[in-house]
Amino acid sequence: MTVDLNRTLTFIGKDPNWSTKLLIGAGLSLVPIANLMASGYAVNMFRNVLAGKEDSDVLPEWSDLGDHFVKGLMIMLIGLGYLLIPVVMMGVALVPVLASLFSSREPVLALGLLGTVLLAVAGAILGLILGLLALEGGALYAETGSLGEAFRMDEILRRLREAPLDFLMSLGILAVGSMTASSLAGFVPFFGALVAAMLGFPVQLMFWHALATTARSNFLDRPGLDA
Repeated sequence: MTVDLNRTLTFIGKDPNWSTKLLIGAGLSLVPIANLMASGYAVNMFRNVLAGKEDSDVLPEWSDLGDHFVKGLMIMLIGLGYLLIPVVMMGVALVPVLASLFSSREPVLALGLLGTVLLAVAGAILGLILGLLALEGGALYAETGSLGEAFRMDEILRRLREAPLDFLMSLGILAVGSMTASSLAGFVPFFGALVAAMLGFPVQLMFWHALATTARSNFLDRPGLDA
């Protein structure tokens, strides 16, 4: 495993302006549409780690908001692309039960309900799997700058096979950090959303840092990065 957990959890504090950068990111995370800038900021940080910058210089500046926004928009489109099929399946799952409502026969109603449950469960499982693949797809986009690379299933599966523990570590950081942020936010009346953003944004950066460390150590075999 190539992810250095201690480094991933502490790199943010090594930037001399880390508090200001986190405050801006957390603030943008609270605003619809503007929160795409926070996602794009994480992508640019990923690229800094990939380029081998020192921890004190890994966090980007907030000067180019347009670039952060575009990269965040790409990450959102990648997620939507992966989840399109499961969402359609969940919608189709309603068809059997709705169709059975036009019949008074109990067997037909039972079959309609069964069909809805099976399709809904299949859609949920597929959504979970594709959601996980979308995370690695986002990392491929961040690495190459190509939206098409995010959907290269053969490359994504190859990377997951070659570095499964690194991916699980990255996922663990995201999951544990997100649950902790949500739990702590629940204890703060009126300002829960602000607390969640203040804690959630650095968790997002740590997750992307772990993905970048994994890519740099295991998969950086391409000639250069696209802008």
